Amino acid sequence: MGKLDEGRRPMGGPDGARARPNALWHNRDAVLLWGGQAVSTLGSQVSGLALPLLVLALTGSAAQAGLVGALQTLPHLVFSLPAGALIDRWDRKAVMVRCDIARALAYGSVPLASALGHLTLAQLCAVALVGARHSSSSTSPRCPPYRASSRPRTCRAPMG
Repeated sequence: MGKLDEGRRPMGGPDGARARPNALWHNRDAVLLWGGQAVSTLGSQVSGLALPLLVLALTGSAAQAGLVGALQTLPHLVFSLPAGALIDRWDRKAVMVRCDIARALAYGSVPLASALGHLTLAQLCAVALVGARHSSSSTSPRCPPYRASSRPRTCRAPMG
């Protein structure tokens, strides 16, 4: 059996005539990106439902619950284009991590304030703005951070 290229394993017969690249599950960076974004998306979807319901339970006002629900989509509508232009100039991985940390801190303040008896509608509105539920779009192949972190690195030979 001949020597195989690094990252490839034999497939088929014992002579290793056919080889295929390792599965994506063996790529640590891809697994970390996918796993982190899956947790972030799940949290965003749950909070997108829970936050307006929490406002409804606290205030009894459907209008205020609707306001918080609308505030969750506002940042995506207002900042998508400028953020896309800026993110091309910044470290995309760092931006994704910082955004997820900011969302975690914002959502973490809700049970803390509730336990201390200081949970207000203003805080819930601020949490809705900071923790906007658009992170599910960040796992889309069209999203710059996802595209940059999952794009294969290729060498381009000079033309001519």
